[in-house]
This record gives sequence, C-alpha cells and structure tokens, in this order.
Amino acid sequence: MLKTLEAIVPLVIFFAAFHLTDIYRATFYLVISYTAFIIIRSLLGQKIDKSEYLIWMAVVLFGSATVYFRNELFIKWKPTFVFWCFSTAILLTNCYYKQSFSEWLLAGKVSMSKKDYQVIDRLSGLFFLGLGFLNFLIFSYFSNETWVNFKVFGIFTLTTLYALAISVMVVSRADKINTDH
Repeated sequence: MLKTLEAIVPLVIFFAAFHLTDIYRATFYLVISYTAFIIIRSLLGQKIDKSEYLIWMAVVLFGSATVYFRNELFIKWKPTFVFWCFSTAILLTNCYYKQSFSEWLLAGKVSMSKKDYQVIDRLSGLFFLGLGFLNFLIFSYFSNETWVNFKVFGIFTLTTLYALAISVMVVSRADKINTDH
C-alpha cells in the first residue's frame, strides 16, 4: 500500500505546490515527501527495490540542485535521466548477461521463450528511451505548466498503458504463469 502511495502522493504534492506556489517550492516538497516515504517504508521493514533507490536518489540529487541553484532545468532533466538509465540497463542486460532483464524480473512468475523475453526487453528499452526523449522535448519547447502536467499525468498515463500492453503480451505468450507470487 505504501509503495503505491509513494508513487502517487509526492507527485500530487508536487502538482499542487507548483500551482499554489512555484516550481522551486514544489520541487522542495517533492524531495521531502519522497524521502519521507522511503524512510517510513524502511522503518516498517519493507523492501525497497534498486530502481526505487535510483528514483529516490535522482529526486534528491536533481531536486536539491534545482532548489539550491534556483534552476528548474535540474528537476526537468530528472525523468529523462531515470528513463535513460532504465533503458540502458534493460538493453545492455541482453548484451552482457545470459538472462534478459525481463526474464530476471519475471523469474518464478512467468515462463516464456527466450525470444519473447528479448522482445519485451527491446520494447521496454525503446519505450523508456522514447519517454526520456519526449520529456526532454516537452521541457525544452513548452511552458513549465505544460511540463508539470505532462510529468504528473502524461508520464503516468503512458507508463500505465505500456504496462497494460506488455501484460497482455506476456499473458498471450506465456507457457506458464505462477499465481503464487
């Protein structure tokens, strides 16, 4: 439950603070709220994935730089940085490891052919690469308000639709799905 709230509440706070104050205070509240969720989950003994740590560190690093230097470009680059890190990790995993990223991620939950796992990895790598590029285009050529709306609603919608599409693909191609996990 906290993991779900962690994904939504800091963005809602950021969105509200941006519209009530400015991008610098909104960024400050984003850093504080995201950090609070990480601390609370850690104190409750909940596992925090490496990807969640990456996102949190990026929020703290880019958010702090935004507030300290009073330069909004830092926080605007944060989603692109995170998406490109995910894209690189997913795409390079196929090159350097015997097991693809999606095969590792779905181990014990889903059984598919190596080719299907590789297709999912390529699609996911390209999706995150494209999403990072789209974020870059929007913060470069549109207003802060447009970028904030895209960050809060556009990225969430696109990633949700992508996750649904990949889920349908996995279910249609899976040899076996383990529902015990």
